[in-house]
Amino acid sequence: MKSKFIEDRFRLKSMDWINVKAFTLFEEAQKLSMPTARLIPKKFENIYTETELEYFVSVLEQLKLANENDKPKKQTKTALKYLDRTIQTMRVLMRVLGIEIFFDQIFQRHKDSYSVECVVMLMNRCLKLYAAVDQLSTIFKLIEIQEQSKSSNTAKSQKIEERLMCAIKSFLTQHTLFPVNFNFRGEDFLLKFRR
Repeated sequence: MKSKFIEDRFRLKSMDWINVKAFTLFEEAQKLSMPTARLIPKKFENIYTETELEYFVSVLEQLKLANENDKPKKQTKTALKYLDRTIQTMRVLMRVLGIEIFFDQIFQRHKDSYSVECVVMLMNRCLKLYAAVDQLSTIFKLIEIQEQSKSSNTAKSQKIEERLMCAIKSFLTQHTLFPVNFNFRGEDFLLKFRR
């Protein structure tokens, strides 16, 4: 198991974003003129939307504060109501982002924890994954714009390259599960723009 994880981690370091489901969904969302994060729940059944997650996190946080004296049995029942769909949402989002290798670790860590706190934490992780999808969509859009502006004004092209570099660095800093490079169509974009 551990050697498989190490192999998968190595594969993740050399991952090219053009081969990840997030890029395919980005292209499809572009054709439909909608954000990628809104397309995901339409493509996959039984997952929470970003808005639903935000709502349920706030509801469960309030419930947790209001019912601190409740019996653990009641809180477990409340947590179980949301747990399966939250786990399914996390599984789908990790698959879309190409980091499904981490799902088993997270699932094993929380599989026996049926508390409201655990469900809220998993929902917050799902929200972070949706944020990663949004950031990737922005990066993919900037790459498209950058490729279109290569032949035009160099000042405009340089600004786009700076925005793209900033977006990639921000993405990799905020989401540490991803490799420290950003390969797209066989090129490491961080190295490409440093020159």
